[in-house]
Amino acid sequence: MDKNSLNIVLDGFNDVENSVRESVLLKAEVFCNKIEEKLKNKCNLHIHIKKHKHGDKGRIKYEVKTKLTTGGVFFEATEFDWDLKKAFYKCLEILERNIRERSFK
Repeated sequence: MDKNSLNIVLDGFNDVENSVRESVLLKAEVFCNKIEEKLKNKCNLHIHIKKHKHGDKGRIKYEVKTKLTTGGVFFEATEFDWDLKKAFYKCLEILERNIRERSFK
């Protein structure tokens, strides 16, 4: 599929470093291309992050919610981690597993 045809929305990434944002976007593009090739349907991926501060030290734990629609089917995954990229990668793994478990014929 053409890179321009991808529909990936990043929400809540205003305060995220550019390098992390680019890494997430690149991984999302690769993931969507893979799904589109496999299912022969357009992939729409919405990624939303929320920061949760913990303790007096102000540590930030990330909540990542992903919503994927393809071929009229909706999938979602939510993960928490101290590392934003790890939480996002875990979400992609869940989405991929859920897609694999669903029979597309």
